[in-house]
Amino acid sequence: VRAAGQRSFWDGTRPLRIAYSGRLTEIKGVNLIPPFMTELDRANIDYEFTIVGAGNLEQQLRREVPSNVQFAGYMDFEQSWKSFARTQVDLMFLPHIQGDSASTYFESMGSGVPVLGFQNRTLSPLLAAGGGGWAVDNGDVVAAAEVVARLAADPTQLEVQARRGLTFMQGFPFEGVFDGRVRHFVDVARR
Repeated sequence: VRAAGQRSFWDGTRPLRIAYSGRLTEIKGVNLIPPFMTELDRANIDYEFTIVGAGNLEQQLRREVPSNVQFAGYMDFEQSWKSFARTQVDLMFLPHIQGDSASTYFESMGSGVPVLGFQNRTLSPLLAAGGGGWAVDNGDVVAAAEVVARLAADPTQLEVQARRGLTFMQGFPFEGVFDGRVRHFVDVARR
């Protein structure tokens, strides 16, 4: 398995490989993936899209997305996901409409994949603290597609954000992030 820091970065000579990873449910904002793709198509962005995960909206998504979308189903994190992210994904689109502490933000950045998502209580501070990616107004798929259009015009920005995320995540070993999430849940439960 290629180490995250040794990955190659998109240079614009092939379709941009975008992925979503997580539960296919309303709270994860997956209903916004089809309109996001409509905006990408409108902007003539050359892209491929992979949806990783399963959930109650899978059949609806299968009906609504274009033919350049692959459904990968569930991936075991250690056995499949890390290698997939490091070798097959240039940008992770995580349209979470809630502000929970989504592990996929950390996992993506730690794999050298910048995140494109919505401003919320987790992603916004993560990016402000040095994480790699972009956050647009909640639910604004037009603004999200505009970020991708800027990347298509200047692919070097994708590598800049990927390396930023990798550097940032060096200070967050998995065990520490997991322990912090558990402490947060315990604190919330106590309140």
